Amino acid sequence: MPNAIISWFRRRRVARSSKKQRGTVSLSTRLLIEAPPIPPHPTLPSQRRGRLTPAPSHESLIAASNAATANSSFFTKLPVEIRRKILIEAFGGQTIHMDLIYDHPPQPAEEQTEEMIKKNGRFRAHGNFNVNVHGVPTCDERNLRLDDSQPKRWAWRSSVCHRNGPARCRPEDEVQPGEDYCRFGQSAWHAMCLCWPGEFPTKCQVGAMGWLCSCRQAYLEGIDVLYSTNTIHTASKEMILSLTSILLPQRLSSITSVELLWDFAPFPSIHPEVVKPPLSDMASFRAFLDAIPTTFPALRKVHISLQGHIYPTKTINGSTSWDNNIDRVDEILHPVDDFVLGLEADVRRSFSLGIPSSLYRSQRDRALQNNDPVEQAHRGQYERHWRPLKGSGDGEGYWVCLGNKDLTMPFICTMGEGGYKGIIGEDNWVFYSF
Repeated sequence: MPNAIISWFRRRRVARSSKKQRGTVSLSTRLLIEAPPIPPHPTLPSQRRGRLTPAPSHESLIAASNAATANSSFFTKLPVEIRRKILIEAFGGQTIHMDLIYDHPPQPAEEQTEEMIKKNGRFRAHGNFNVNVHGVPTCDERNLRLDDSQPKRWAWRSSVCHRNGPARCRPEDEVQPGEDYCRFGQSAWHAMCLCWPGEFPTKCQVGAMGWLCSCRQAYLEGIDVLYSTNTIHTASKEMILSLTSILLPQRLSSITSVELLWDFAPFPSIHPEVVKPPLSDMASFRAFLDAIPTTFPALRKVHISLQGHIYPTKTINGSTSWDNNIDRVDEILHPVDDFVLGLEADVRRSFSLGIPSSLYRSQRDRALQNNDPVEQAHRGQYERHWRPLKGSGDGEGYWVCLGNKDLTMPFICTMGEGGYKGIIGEDNWVFYSF
């Protein structure tokens, strides 16, 4: 017991000292400070305990599956097409989060009833996380309350995506994958989950585990619906690069639609004390692009969102400063061009790329100058522009969308003359977060 008490006090002292140190460092620097080495993530066992999905050559598994459902009206009376539609309604046909995160465990959620929440105006955090949403203007990972008295560890986080409401919203109001913070218990305006039907917090969860564990036939039909009809959204870089060692090949070959977020810092920082996080260089980014076709062989729809500290810089006489040269941005986009050219024609047509507003603006202006197709939010459209692929046929290219809004609205005294939109411009208003 004394050893346990001493260990507890040591953990608390380290946590408090780390908080004090973080308080003395700027926010932009704090996000990039080098962390201790991360231990290996969990992988598939070298030998499975038992096969769950029967193959044609395993007659015993097929016989056992038939015997387990012999008295089930669901399996014996309903045709397989109707059963599949029911399962899609239950946990398919949506966007779901699948992240393997190395961090402190979240703090337990505060106990509140739905009536209390509606009465005092407090909103439930997505997935019943413990999140600071009061007086916080934006949604991001800093609002998630973590228990830093416990060590960091690998943990799965999964949920149904609630970044947008159940009803189709206007294109200019739709939250893009780059601003999806469901994995940190947050949705737009911290209130989007209230718009979705169902009971809280189960409506934020995928809810497939009970069905998958009921019997072998239920698992066989349900696991295919789970992976093949949903869009998989993930921002875990380590998981993306080694997904073949985490999921079975037959699961990866079932995935048809993905949203992949890649947070990196390919250019030198203007702050010399800043150290880049792991997998932030261009070599890792190229490895990420190379891994997508082989990891997901059955893909039909792909969206990649690039974010992080990726604004170009230049170093002259040992001094690093921001670089407004568009060619530096192309250093990032040219590998994407090569990736898209390697996709099949039907997958290429459904590919889209999201980039931060700090990069998007110059690319959109160049597209306007080149008379490339441009859609803009102030016209009631998706904010995106067409990027032609050089060396390909006429009309070949892909949409570059406005992703993470990394520009903060500056304080401007308008003196009542037109407001922000009148000064910044109606077409540039969408680039800023508040």
